[in-house]
This record gives sequence, structure tokens and C-alpha cells, in this order.
Amino acid sequence: MQEPNQNLRISTLREIALYFLKLGATGFGGPLALIAQMERDLADKWMPREQFAQVFAAIKSLPGPVAFQMAVFIGHERGRTVNYAVLGASLAAITLIFPSALLMTLLALSHSTWAGWSWTASVSTGIQAAALGIIIATALPLLKSAIPQGKIEEAMRRVFILFGFAITLIRPSLEPVAILVCGILCLRPAKPTFASTNVSPHLLSVPAGMIGLSALDIHVSLFATCFKAGAFVFGSGIAIIPILGSEFVDRLHWMTQAEFLEALTFGQVTPGPLVITATYIGARVAGPIGAVVATSAIFLAPFIHMTTWFPRVWRIVAGSEQWKRFSFGAISCVVGAIAASVIKLLEPAALLAMETERFGLNKNIIQLCVWLLFPIAAFLIVHRRLAPTWTVIFGGGFLAWLFLLAA
Repeated sequence: MQEPNQNLRISTLREIALYFLKLGATGFGGPLALIAQMERDLADKWMPREQFAQVFAAIKSLPGPVAFQMAVFIGHERGRTVNYAVLGASLAAITLIFPSALLMTLLALSHSTWAGWSWTASVSTGIQAAALGIIIATALPLLKSAIPQGKIEEAMRRVFILFGFAITLIRPSLEPVAILVCGILCLRPAKPTFASTNVSPHLLSVPAGMIGLSALDIHVSLFATCFKAGAFVFGSGIAIIPILGSEFVDRLHWMTQAEFLEALTFGQVTPGPLVITATYIGARVAGPIGAVVATSAIFLAPFIHMTTWFPRVWRIVAGSEQWKRFSFGAISCVVGAIAASVIKLLEPAALLAMETERFGLNKNIIQLCVWLLFPIAAFLIVHRRLAPTWTVIFGGGFLAWLFLLAA
């Protein structure tokens, strides 16, 4: 017969696993929607509401997907009540990402089947064009989160945005280094920086040092690239776009811009964190093993953060002026990088414009209109919160299918 405390441990761990499995299977709408759902369900139940808000504010200033890290931290703290902190965090992490990771893997492995259907090209064009507008709408809150405190900071923000934009266009592989540089330039040298929060700058330099690993085995390269992306997702999962895009499309040439946008689209359609896009890419590049490698790598750095130093120092981080300054510079750079990536993702529209020989109601013209108008419509709908993002994406696919069917 089990002891009562053992029953309590099993019950608590089961509660963690079931809750985050449900959230991972039904959590549409992006990171903020997942955070809001966790606050409604768990604040004042698993932790005080005030503590929930403070932890969320601290995590927002750190690299890593916000919703995933919040879930891992909550699982860690809940598991700690029964002396199983790391197991609680592990259960929260695995169950949150499992439904979307499984779905993305199945989509990638069956690509050769459904890509051959006559109607999928039209639907894919519509959902990718709509997803592009959603990317722009999702990036705006990032810009607002880097609020300047004066004219000097406003000028610095503009410089950092332009710097991130230029680096991503000219030398995409240096984008993580640019993020670090912009963040460090905002720190005050007269005061302790990373030491005040017990975070070693060497830890942050590890992902940047992995840039040159693409010449190694494909799985090692896949792991290195996804680990680097997971470690530099400042402010939102949308920050994976310039990092993964520059690596897999521009440098490694493992996929085209259209295929990369397809992966991003599925990442937005499926529930759970947006960075689950890496799972689809891993499966397309290296099969089921690639999916496991990419998924593990993209979430590894955030998981380490939430189960090691962060639970001990989050109160310091939440109120640290230096972390706020670093986050200001880093996020400003990310905004510029995302803008450059959006331009790259508009390549299908540019190619269609060059291929169009005559104007009139033909397939090329309709596709060009889809690429030009659907992103604007999707942006307006999402920005004004007129409909959930996943309905906008599916609606874009349906409308594109109708328009191109007529052609």
C-alpha cells in the first residue's frame, strides 16, 4: 500500500501532465493566448496571482519562447511542492509540445502525398499569404514592448532596428550576434550587468559560437541551428523567423522561401508554441529523427533556464534595470530582423510579378493579388482582433482556393 505522500506526489504530477496536455492540444492563438489561459486556470490556484504576473514580466525580458518557459516554470514550482520540481517541469514541457509536435511531424512526413493533390497548391498559397500578414501583426507588440524612455533611447531603437534589418539582409548568419551586441550596448557599464542576476555572459555566447557548425553531420547542424534559435527567441516565438530562415534557406539551402513560409504557416495553425515550426522543418530535412532533434534543440535552452538558475533569481531579474535595458536593445534588433525576413518571404509575389506577361483575369494575376492583398487583410483582422489567427489562416486558404478555382 502506498504512503499518503506518495499518493499526493502521483496526483500532483498527473495533474500537471493532464493540464498541459490539454493546453497543448487546444491552445490556439499564440503565446499571449496561452499565457492568458494559464492565468485564468492556475493563478490563485497553483501560485498567487501577483507572483504569476511578476514571473511573466521577468520571463518576457529573457530569451526563449514565453509561453513554453512560463509552463515549465509553473510545472517546476508545482512539482516542487511534492519534492519533484524537475520532473514537474519536464512533464509540463513534454505534454505542452507533444500534440503540436506530433501533428507537425505527420504533416511533414506526409507532404509528398498531400502536396500532389490538385487543390493543395491553391490553399497553400492562400494560407501562406494570410500567415505573412499575421507575422507582421504579431511583430508589432514586440516593437511596443521596447518602449524608449527619452530621445536618446528613441534614436538608439531606430538604429538597432536598422542594424537588425541590414544584418539579416546582408549576413543573416550574424543575426544572433547582432542581438547580443544591441542588448549589451544598452547596458550601463558603471553598474554590474549579468553578474547582478547570476547569469554568466559566457552562457549567452554559446549559441552564437555554434554558428559555424553547419559543415558537420546534418543532425548536428540541425541541432546547433535550432538550439541557437531557441536561445535567441527574445520577446516572442516570432523571433525564430529571421534565425531559422537565414540558416535553413539562405545559408544551408535545405529549403526554399516558400517551403519555409509553409512551415511557419503550420506553426501558426497548430496549437501550442509557434517555435514548434522547428519540428516541421526537422522532419522535412531529416525525417522522424530530424523532428525529434529539432524539437529537442529548440526547447533545450529555455528548459535549462527554467529548471536551473531562473527559479532562484527571478525576483532579481524581474526588477533588474540592466535586464530591462538589455531586453530593449535585443528586441529592437529582432524587430528589424523580422522586417527583413518578411521582405524575403514576399519572394513568391515578386517572382509572380516578373513572370506575368499580360494583365487580365488569369491564374498568375489572381495569385499575385492573393500575395499582395491577403497579407494586408490578415494584418488588419488580427491587429484589430476581429478573429482568431487560425481562422484567418484557414479563411485565406479557402478564399484562395475559390478564386483560383475560377481561374
